[in-house]
Amino acid sequence: MEKEKLLDDQEFANAFVRDRMEFSTKGPQILIQELIKKRCATSASRRSCCRLYV
Repeated sequence: MEKEKLLDDQEFANAFVRDRMEFSTKGPQILIQELIKKRCATSASRRSCCRLYV
């Protein structure tokens, strides 16, 4: 499934964080927790928040 790009935690995390940054006032720690609850890889979650919140 990963070859077909159906499971790409990094892309999902990036889109999720961009969306939340635009439509929410939640900070990076809360977004990381939300992504982990959605079973997104912790490393992908942290990378997205670090890149997009700088």
